[in-house]
Amino acid sequence: MRRLKEEMKTHITDEKAEKLLRELISTPSPSGRENEIAEIIAEELESRGLETERMRVPGCGSFNLLCRIGDGGETLILNSHMDTVPPHEMEHPYEARIENGVLYGRGACDAKGGLAAMILAAEELADVEAENMLLLTFVVDEENQGMGTITLLLRGVRGDAAIVCEPTDLKLCTAQYGYVEVRLRTHGRSAHGATPERGVNAVENMMRVLEHLKHLPLLDEEVRPALNIGIIRGGEDSWIVPHLCEADILISTPPELPTSRVVEELRRHLSKLGDIALELEVLESDEGYRLSRREPIVRLMERSIREVLGYVEYSAAKSWTDANTLFNYAGIPSVIYGPGELHHAHSGEERVRIRDVTLCAKVLASACGEFLRRGLGHNLLI
Repeated sequence: MRRLKEEMKTHITDEKAEKLLRELISTPSPSGRENEIAEIIAEELESRGLETERMRVPGCGSFNLLCRIGDGGETLILNSHMDTVPPHEMEHPYEARIENGVLYGRGACDAKGGLAAMILAAEELADVEAENMLLLTFVVDEENQGMGTITLLLRGVRGDAAIVCEPTDLKLCTAQYGYVEVRLRTHGRSAHGATPERGVNAVENMMRVLEHLKHLPLLDEEVRPALNIGIIRGGEDSWIVPHLCEADILISTPPELPTSRVVEELRRHLSKLGDIALELEVLESDEGYRLSRREPIVRLMERSIREVLGYVEYSAAKSWTDANTLFNYAGIPSVIYGPGELHHAHSGEERVRIRDVTLCAKVLASACGEFLRRGLGHNLLI
């Protein structure tokens, strides 16, 4: 059970968090359909006198929503995404259900809990006398190609640091995993299904390949990746021996493990199956990173988390986030922090604790409020 410090005196409450989160959950926003939820967020912010800006994202049919607090000085980006994965097997995905303070619904932790925390924090900071600028970026397409944050960078948006709101269970993530997504293809020879001995079954070959992957040496190392077999496609009819099978595989890579080494080790390991006609295609990849604990944004967040929670827990973000884009392509030091637990995201039981949304909002209000008044530079002296 978390032991919390004496409550901060703010207008951020569990009741506000619940009401806002219910509205966000009840608004479907799978990738490509984010505009309705963007308008709801804009209305919430504008009702407090904050100005918003809509930024069209090419090829997505949706727009990013931006909100600035303060002007000049240093810039801190507060980022999260409005899109979710589709409902898949989730029942009643857009009807927020609450049990024992836990709210269930598609996007609850990935990342509408973080969106709600950002909105509540922004409302708390609306009247702050600022020497620096806080830029809230509510982006689209994170669950697809990440074009929302890419578009920010292409349009010249830059910051001295960033906080990316994703489910971290209120742990401060100063490290971000990378990933490699690969497609394996096994080839066979078709034949009539009643005479399988006359063909070569590509699906059976793929089964051997996937079993072999369990013994990839990288998976036994101290700093090891995570491997998930996401999609398997093969065969046309039970009466036909399949001549082709494909499998899409995600490998999440710790910051210390270059994606190039993962691909090299994969090729070496799979080459031992010399009797199988096999291809490996790299679909996508991105590198992870690790920030120093001395980084000013890390120190700023540490202080605010202690102020609210009384302690700080550290972790690494094991899933790709827009922080990868901000750090790898713009050099922006980015921490990841938010309510919810990653293993609940994308699942049929996606959920978030309402209390954690409130606590996250208080942390963000504290950190961003200090930044607006004093910037990041003074953290170098602490």
